[in-house]
Amino acid sequence: TNAATDFLIDLKKLCDRVGCQFVLETISEISMAEQTVVGRSGSSLSFDCLSLNLGSLSGSTNPTPVTHSQSCVYLKPLYYWLKSWPELRARLNDQQITKIAIVGGGAAACEVGIALAENLGKKAKILLLTPDGEILSN
Repeated sequence: TNAATDFLIDLKKLCDRVGCQFVLETISEISMAEQTVVGRSGSSLSFDCLSLNLGSLSGSTNPTPVTHSQSCVYLKPLYYWLKSWPELRARLNDQQITKIAIVGGGAAACEVGIALAENLGKKAKILLLTPDGEILSN
């Protein structure tokens, strides 16, 4: 159906299913010496190994959904993509768009490329653009 919910993952359910603890909190402090993270609420969690997976944000100060005159769609934050998807999908269906270039060769770029290829079939050619030609090299 390509509803906005088709693009979202319920992290709480996923964590419950695989036996992970899910904590929704804004981190205000990290102490490597004490191996703790402190949340804005004052809660403290200890760790043995810390993985910071911050993602990225678009550099634009005014990202807007794609229109007929635009050629750039922001993926992150995800709500930019969700706002743009209906118009993008319509343009793909009308064959106004036949090639989609995705900048980056990391996990997110590959995941988006695979999802688009699966969803669109032969309606569009998907290109992954990386500075060194490497995909998932880290």
